[in-house]
Amino acid sequence: MITHGFGKYPCDIPPQNFRIIKLEGDNLGATFTMLAMMWSKTSFAVVLLRLTHGKLKGMVWFTIASVNILMGIEVILIWVKCTPVASSWDRTILGTCWDTKYVNGAGVFAGCLSGVCDIVLSLLPWTLIWNLRMKKREKLGIGIAMSMGILYVSSITLLLLRNGSRLTQQQCRSNRLCQIGKHPSAGRQELHL
Repeated sequence: MITHGFGKYPCDIPPQNFRIIKLEGDNLGATFTMLAMMWSKTSFAVVLLRLTHGKLKGMVWFTIASVNILMGIEVILIWVKCTPVASSWDRTILGTCWDTKYVNGAGVFAGCLSGVCDIVLSLLPWTLIWNLRMKKREKLGIGIAMSMGILYVSSITLLLLRNGSRLTQQQCRSNRLCQIGKHPSAGRQELHL
């Protein structure tokens, strides 16, 4: 990916590499990211299935089903958003694509679902271990170890709240540099995705 120009200013990427970057970076990257998120939550939930019973077991099953179905649909949407499919990564192929508003909305929904499932799966172990006959120190250690997902969600949320607007401004600034000719290589072609 990097050898093709991934991570460079759009105006510094050779136009023949746009298709490779779009296919590998967007479609394949998003597919494997979604699958990893889906399967990591499922694997932890399967561990919790062995420890739960009654309503809690039903909640874990609901979490497994909702994550796999909804994120599985999102993986499919990554590939079927354009007709023909290859037009999603190759702009030389004429085709029609769904409005990005809907595709991005589905992605945001999948991200929110992922965060909610992280929180649910992080808090659930506390209800399981709190009534066990153990020392409080051991309960705290086990609870914290099994609840690392909440730390992850919290840190990502804080990072986005703190840096979200700055990242957007940097992206806009870099695009303007290429467009108005102040970047050293502004004479080259621009990336129009």
